[in-house]
Formats: sequence, structure tokens, C-alpha cells
Amino acid sequence: RAIGLTAQMAGPLATQDLITVGGEAANGFFDIGIAVNPETTDARARQFIEKFRARFGDVPPWFSGTMYEATYLLRDLVAATAKAGGNPRSAEALAKTLLANPEFPNYLAGGTIRFLPDHSVSRTLAVRRVEAGKFQIAKFVEP
Repeated sequence: RAIGLTAQMAGPLATQDLITVGGEAANGFFDIGIAVNPETTDARARQFIEKFRARFGDVPPWFSGTMYEATYLLRDLVAATAKAGGNPRSAEALAKTLLANPEFPNYLAGGTIRFLPDHSVSRTLAVRRVEAGKFQIAKFVEP
């Protein structure tokens, strides 16, 4: 904006740094990324979001939540692989377990996250807009 740019700005997976660095110029920016739904009724997601809020004073950013999800995904894959008699230290065995059950809990918006055959992931996304220096959810996009 400082150089006269007036176009609508948008991008994926923005963080608070956009607002911190962009200041007033960040207002109106659209972000499309991983949904964090503090109003979810999903018990697992609510538990994570509320514990995070109690400890840090705000809802978790998407990058904190995905690390939480990844930790639980790995824990569950290791347990399921071992239970099936596979070697939980083998990447091939873990991948086989994941392919057999490609869904896991979405701790940020509720519902499930699904690994697709092309190795992409299907999950709830959010369209957010920066207004008055804060991200505001404009819309959730379900898979």
C-alpha cells in the first residue's frame, strides 16, 4: 500500500505476522487456509481449543493446531501398527496403516481429516479477512 498498490490482497495460510508487519495496510487482506473454529461442537476439538485458550489466552493459530494433530496422528499410527503386528519404527508399516485408515480427528474445526489417494489432504478450510487489525472468519469451507 505504501507504494500505491490498491489491488485486493489475498494469500494462503497467513499468520499474525501479516498483521504485525503490515499494520493498517493489512486490513482487507483475505486469507484462505486451515480452519480453526472456536465455536465447534466437536468434543475433541473443543477440548484442544479450550485448553489452548486457557493456557495462552486465545484460540490456537492453525500452525499450533496442526502440530498437535500431527503428534496424535503419529501416536495413533504407531499404536495401530504395533497392534496389527507391524513394526512401528518402519515408515512402510506406518504408511500401510495410514492407507488402511486414512481418516483422523480434526482438532481445529471438528470432524475428520482425510488423506486422499493422491496424497493430498481433505479438511475444513476457512476464508478469513483482516478487519481492524484482527482475522475475522468470513466463511468455513467444508470438504
